[in-house]
Amino acid sequence: MIIGSIKNKKLLPHNLGYSSFGAAFLWFGWMGFNGGSALSASGLTASALLVSNVAAAVGFITWVCIDAMKEGRPTILDAISGAIAGLIRITPAAGFVDIGGAIVIGIGVSIVSYLAITYLKPKLGYDDALDVFGIHGMSGIFAVPAINGIAGLFYGNPWQVIVQIIAVIATIIYALVLTFVIAKVIDKTIGLRVKEEFIRIKTGENDRTVI
Repeated sequence: MIIGSIKNKKLLPHNLGYSSFGAAFLWFGWMGFNGGSALSASGLTASALLVSNVAAAVGFITWVCIDAMKEGRPTILDAISGAIAGLIRITPAAGFVDIGGAIVIGIGVSIVSYLAITYLKPKLGYDDALDVFGIHGMSGIFAVPAINGIAGLFYGNPWQVIVQIIAVIATIIYALVLTFVIAKVIDKTIGLRVKEEFIRIKTGENDRTVI
């Protein structure tokens, strides 16, 4: 009797405790990532740390609220996804936005990432076990000149949005081309997908299948 296959298995973490610890360590380490980018113990560093924590916390809370409304109850795994999404999205803006911008970023990225993971991924059927595209790919207009001398759209500098759009398009093209090349090389050598192989193990009167 075959009791499972690769295709019909929902990929869930094997231990939510480990996932929670991992998220906590990542959140903590992210402060060094964003705060350390200022290269000094300054007011800019403190601001980056503050908005990074705010965005992560708001992303966490927003995802919990969405889960509670849509699914009837929140889950720790989804809450972690919200926090990570907030950290990812605030990173390029950490040295430029204030708390208000961080709150909007945390709310917005959770909504967009939730929709991408819950609806877009099943509809398109693409492989993304870790929801990298949903959280990283889908998740500058709030830059405050008083923080780092650069103004965003809401502070009278619409050109900044154009610069960011150009940068995003260039990054997408670069990533697509190199990823396609790397994937083709792997596909032609060792294969891009893992083959399904079942090994029958006789256990008394019952057969069970493992991968």
